Amino acid sequence: MRKPVLALIAGITVIPSFAAVSANAATVPCEDMQKQLETALQAKKPLDANKAKFDELKAKGDERCKSEDDHRADDFYTQAFAILGK
Repeated sequence: MRKPVLALIAGITVIPSFAAVSANAATVPCEDMQKQLETALQAKKPLDANKAKFDELKAKGDERCKSEDDHRADDFYTQAFAILGK
């Protein structure tokens, strides 16, 4: 009776780790998005009303990128791009 329970527990622990790897596989390297954002910033500055929010999003993206959290960094960079209208 114990073998099926152990097999079930083993199966449950494998699924989340596989899901985490799959979710990160489609993420763009944050360093690439960081460079693209810097290039876009050279071409177009955020409006004064949006500058504080843009700077906050970029700083959060830079922090997450430095921590190797590409997915969250890309999310912050995407929001910063939206402020620039890109």
